[in-house]
Amino acid sequence: MPKWMRVGPFAPPGGTSLADLFAALASDARIRILESLRQGPRFGWELQPELNLDQSVVSRHLATLRRVGLVHGEKQGNAVRYYVADERVFELVDLARRILATRLEKQRVFLGGVDVTAEQTKSGRNVMRIAFACDTNEGLDSTISAHFGRCPYYVFVDVEGGEVRNVEVVENPFYYDHGAPGQVPGFIANRGATAIVSGGMGPRAIGFFEQLGVEAVTGASGRVREVLEAYLDRQLAGAEPCDDHGEEHAHESPTQGESEEAVLGEIRKLQEQARQLQEQIQALQRLAETRGGEKTAS
Repeated sequence: MPKWMRVGPFAPPGGTSLADLFAALASDARIRILESLRQGPRFGWELQPELNLDQSVVSRHLATLRRVGLVHGEKQGNAVRYYVADERVFELVDLARRILATRLEKQRVFLGGVDVTAEQTKSGRNVMRIAFACDTNEGLDSTISAHFGRCPYYVFVDVEGGEVRNVEVVENPFYYDHGAPGQVPGFIANRGATAIVSGGMGPRAIGFFEQLGVEAVTGASGRVREVLEAYLDRQLAGAEPCDDHGEEHAHESPTQGESEEAVLGEIRKLQEQARQLQEQIQALQRLAETRGGEKTAS
């Protein structure tokens, strides 16, 4: 075993909880840092080109790992050389990978052999693809919908190393005909989503997503931009079935209650469009007043 690898009972700093430890690992960038350090100690400036991240971002992630005692640093001259404090962290990472691989295999079988992670595998990147159920089509400024299956749009956000890499807005193909049970979750999973975030969700839909290996998150409201930040900070997590919907509802079968929800969703969409139009009108009025003042002055 390399002499630089420190082995022994893991003793995180006082006050560090198990939740803190897992929270520190809940970052693609920090996992990549640990994988780099698995090969041996690294200076901070060596990690930056390996990870293709800004030095400030690397320093921030290293500080998080050091705070929970997963990584130590030794000052050598004007630089700091980092190493893993306890190699057993790699056992934890490898176990998590095996769990993920099992879930992805179940997802692949459920979808009839479709490999939803093919593009990520080809590129060799570990990208989180988070789907948001939305009432409006405004990218990161889209409004989160109250119900995942009754929204007109899904916003897919690709996140790598804590940074947004791509935003894609897709129309809900089942917005009007609702689809068969499990069809909407299958659609979300087939587009490579690792998580689905919405205001509410029925218990059966949550069960479908669990089978597909897609994390379901409910209780969200507001704009995608703020909700994404809360999700990445783990301030938003977990799924609770809607209290006002029974098992047979699950946001999948077109019951009377769902029809009312669809109408309410359309109303919210129209209200949002009206708000946007009002803002545009006010902006045009201000522009006209400014130009009128300039003409008067001249």
